[in-house]
Amino acid sequence: NFDVQNSHNCGQGTNMSCGQNVENNGAQNAETSSHYTPPTSHCSRGITLIALIITIVIMLILAGITINLTLGENGIFQKAKLAKQNYELASAEEKLEMDLAICEMGGTVEATMEEYLLEDLNGLEMYNRHPYNPESDAVTAQTTEAAVVVGGKVYCVYLDNILDGTVTNKIKVVLEEGNNIMMGDTNASSEYGWLGTGIFRESISSITFLNNKPTDCNEFNSRDITAKGHNNQNPVFCKWTVNAENNELYDIEIGANGGVIAPINCKSLFRSINTKYIDMDNNFYTKNVVNMDSMFRGNGSLSITFGKNFDTSSVENMYMMFGYAINLKKLDLSLAMFNTENVKNMGNLFTHTHVLEELKLGNDFDTSNTESMDAMFYAIYELTDLELGQKFTIKNINSVNAIFFNSDKLQRLDLGILGIERRNNLVITNWFSVGVNCNIYVANQDVANWLHPYKVNNTIIVK
Repeated sequence: NFDVQNSHNCGQGTNMSCGQNVENNGAQNAETSSHYTPPTSHCSRGITLIALIITIVIMLILAGITINLTLGENGIFQKAKLAKQNYELASAEEKLEMDLAICEMGGTVEATMEEYLLEDLNGLEMYNRHPYNPESDAVTAQTTEAAVVVGGKVYCVYLDNILDGTVTNKIKVVLEEGNNIMMGDTNASSEYGWLGTGIFRESISSITFLNNKPTDCNEFNSRDITAKGHNNQNPVFCKWTVNAENNELYDIEIGANGGVIAPINCKSLFRSINTKYIDMDNNFYTKNVVNMDSMFRGNGSLSITFGKNFDTSSVENMYMMFGYAINLKKLDLSLAMFNTENVKNMGNLFTHTHVLEELKLGNDFDTSNTESMDAMFYAIYELTDLELGQKFTIKNINSVNAIFFNSDKLQRLDLGILGIERRNNLVITNWFSVGVNCNIYVANQDVANWLHPYKVNNTIIVK
């Protein structure tokens, strides 16, 4: 009864009141709806901050990637720089190969060493061959010989002076192959001593080549003299020992396993060394040598033993090779491979070997490509007999001056074939000294007739 009554009363007695309340509430809601602000959530604020941080991190990562692609080790700029360097290196290598081909055909490169090394070959690995100060390998404007390394191959680049015996701007490029190659020494008065050993040329008593490393080498009595630019898989050592008879002189031993390969450029290698002897004993290999200019010039040796591996078949320059070797009494080149078919310059080859009594040239003494032989046998005072062999010719010579002049004891001279194909263009002066009475043997009457005006007091005999 209570519930029904209340419900009835509500339905009748309070009906208006309830409707008014509802109406009033609706009006209030309508009035305030335009100013409604939903409640703030801490969770939504955290999500917004995380999103911002992630965005920044992604932007930083993208920026880093962009910078790395542009400026990094493998970036665009670095790749462009490397491409430029590789192009320059490839161009330098190509020029080196082209110049090598030119030189192999007998030509030379017209440039100064400074231009060629520091500009044309810029970027290639290279070493200064002179001086022999271990701290001075860098190539400079004063460099006269360098080793240039490309792809494991070593090229010897040096100033060439084939015909006139003077330094010119003509450059020679030669491929230098082998491991046990000794360095050269073109500086006859180096402040570092011969081959950088600190032993000066005038203090050397003897030189002996070995087919192995000298025994008992240490930092005080020896030095690695492997040619710069080559790896030291089979190094060449030079050892010096105080001479037993004179403690101011030194005996030198040079050796490597399998013997010693001579440098491409042997210019002045033994020049002005006052040794009693030089003994190569088949352990000094010269097959690759191109330049022997002044190699034994002014050498004081009483004897030189060459051996069969002293091979001159690649040599182009023998200018003054034995000139002024004033103590040599006997020189037997027939036991070596004294092949001179590629030699262009024989000027002063044996000049002023004053006491030389016996000279044997062998069967391969070939002058078919020789362009200069002025004073070749000049002033050999004691020589009485000279046979030049069947390959001696002057067919490519433009002038032959004083070739036998002042060799006044000559009694027999065999001129071989003496090719005179260029007789009309040949200039001959002072072949023989006045007053000398020598029998000159020639191949035929044609040569005898041509030589007759120059014979002075000598007798020409057709073989």
